Amino acid sequence: MYPAAGEALAKLCKNYPNIDEVELLFRKLDFDNDGSITKTELSEGSIRFTPQEVEAIFALGDINDDGALDLEEFIGVMYPSAATVAGRLRGQYTDINSVKKAFAKIDLDGDGKVTKEEVAKTDLFNNQEIDALFFLGDSNNDGEIDLEEFIGVLYPVVAAALAKMTKDVQSVDDARYLFKQLDHDGDGLLSQEELRKSGCKFSAKEIEALFAVGDVNGDGEIDINEFINVMCPGATTVIARISAQFKCLEDIQEEFKKMDLDGDGQITREEMMEYSALNQQEVNAVFDLGDTDRDGSIDLNEFVGVMQTSAPVPYTESGTIVTVGETDVYLVGSGAKCVIWCHDMKGFNSDDRTRQLVDKLAETTGWVIAVPNFLGGKKIEESADEYSWLSSITDWNTIRDFWVERLLPYLRDDLGIKAIGVLGTGWGSYVATRMSSYEEILACVNIQPLISSAVEAAKEDLYEVYEDVRCPTLMMACRNNCPNEKPGGLANNIYNSCSFGKKCEFVELQDMMHGFLLEGERSVEAIAVQSRMSMKKTAEFLGKFLHYHGEPEPVVEACCGEK
Repeated sequence: MYPAAGEALAKLCKNYPNIDEVELLFRKLDFDNDGSITKTELSEGSIRFTPQEVEAIFALGDINDDGALDLEEFIGVMYPSAATVAGRLRGQYTDINSVKKAFAKIDLDGDGKVTKEEVAKTDLFNNQEIDALFFLGDSNNDGEIDLEEFIGVLYPVVAAALAKMTKDVQSVDDARYLFKQLDHDGDGLLSQEELRKSGCKFSAKEIEALFAVGDVNGDGEIDINEFINVMCPGATTVIARISAQFKCLEDIQEEFKKMDLDGDGQITREEMMEYSALNQQEVNAVFDLGDTDRDGSIDLNEFVGVMQTSAPVPYTESGTIVTVGETDVYLVGSGAKCVIWCHDMKGFNSDDRTRQLVDKLAETTGWVIAVPNFLGGKKIEESADEYSWLSSITDWNTIRDFWVERLLPYLRDDLGIKAIGVLGTGWGSYVATRMSSYEEILACVNIQPLISSAVEAAKEDLYEVYEDVRCPTLMMACRNNCPNEKPGGLANNIYNSCSFGKKCEFVELQDMMHGFLLEGERSVEAIAVQSRMSMKKTAEFLGKFLHYHGEPEPVVEACCGEK
């Protein structure tokens, strides 16, 4: 149908045999730098094509039929092998989780970006695939690919989702306004439920992709800075670098006055270029985010708004590690109430979500949270299988001695703690249950418990372990956890016969598998929601029982307003 197509492509391709040259050609043809080539740009470029040739090229390359060729479409015509390779790679990564795991495996230094050299050090991609990955993904041509660019190549639904969300966002004020519209409960955080119910008609895959890119700190929600970073990803990175030099609002206002020489309260691009220390890229970023009315100038309020926009940062620990006896303890928070968090079998220094959850619990409750290193120097990698690992670490005598002789005196005498609860996750639920036999423990919460498995590995009597418990317990078991820890199981039946039995709660999280809380992918809505609800229920349950002598009971208002 297009006899000139072959000749036109031959004419175009013969002098551009590799990816780098094809990309350079695209930049030359894209006169207005909008990331796409129109028929006019192709016709009037340095390489002349007849109208028939232009029509032929667009017939082959304009896959989405929008009247322009983006970079990937251009590659499909000029360097079809790259597009073919990308298609093959996408077949290997069928969900967002697998893409994120691949990126994490490559990004060994954890800086959020990968180079060709870093990718080459892994066995995930061959040289041809690496070339294609960087050609398609390195949109800003800085020699690195960040997570968003990586996902954009291997899971392109994210690009469509971002395009849908950002089509009407032209500035930081637009982004802030949209955020407020989506944040229905006004808590300053966007959940997947809010996005799904917003009327934007995002598919489940699009929402997962957006959260995979936007939720930088991995807490399952998107705050305003993370949201702005999704809306204006390139500019926010530049602004973060600029705004770091300002320590307070007055510094920002003073900088504005230095640039506003005529005192009219407005700064143009030209003034900013001439009278500030900012380069062209930085000036463009300021105007991209700040020029809300698109009049070519920025007033003081717009400038302040941009400079007070913070780039999102990954989670960083809020607590400190102290040594109690010879044992390290991660400690965060303050006050007279404390929860001892008993970690899972992967250990004190695991790269799971334990410390992030610990920090959040301390922040929301105002309690001290202590995470002791119950494993010492033992490493799970040194065991042949899970059973042998459980056998080697489940030593109640050693743990008990540390609790009675070291940890309890430290909490009580050094920190002034007056009310103590315990929380166990996975294997740690065994430790929490054992500690619950002491009257100092006022309440216990176990999430995704492995109590039965640990007791069996230690060759102890499970019935006796449960009979020793003396405090109200909340047990939240996953679908694949042992029935002994589920509603109607052995623990439930034994606790019911105790004086505190009516205060206990047993819940089965039927849609969750073991590991959801600490290692589940928070971009999956069900996991994010259940994780948040589980921690909320944990705080509420412990809050009912963590009281000390002299502390007044919380005042509860009746529905009629009476106390």
